[in-house]
Amino acid sequence: MDFEQKTLNLNILSNTNLALSLYSLILFTLPILIPNQLILGTIVNALLIRVALTRKEKRFYLLAALPSTSALLTGILFASASTMLFAMIPFIIVGNLVLMKIFKIFFVKQRKNYALVSIFGALLKSALLFASALILIQFSLVPLAFATTFGVMQFITATLGATVNYFFKK
Repeated sequence: MDFEQKTLNLNILSNTNLALSLYSLILFTLPILIPNQLILGTIVNALLIRVALTRKEKRFYLLAALPSTSALLTGILFASASTMLFAMIPFIIVGNLVLMKIFKIFFVKQRKNYALVSIFGALLKSALLFASALILIQFSLVPLAFATTFGVMQFITATLGATVNYFFKK
């Protein structure tokens, strides 16, 4: 085995790649294993925040897409409304990215207060998702129940996720 091949093998097994693989696996499988939105959303948001605090921004995009894609593919979380979830997927991904970017910019880079960043991130994510759900409800693309699911519940799970992450961040 030549030097380049050894270097490639070490890079594949690096801590960063191993951690990202683990995050990817967890974020994709959680919707299959946990059908409760409060518990699932809390864990997913805690993991997304953890990634924002510990990883480079270029790593965010795939991880932000995995939970909702898994929920759509498995159909477990929203049962009969899972096909309607398809319309929300782009907004969920953007909402996850907004939450992650808020933590990266305001907590990691600008060193703002964790609690304030948590509330601000949760508000922005939930406002984006709530507004998106309301628009899609107006066009009869999603049921009225999505207003709650993608409004108050998103704020609660993002806030709880930030809280869980705070206590396990060290």
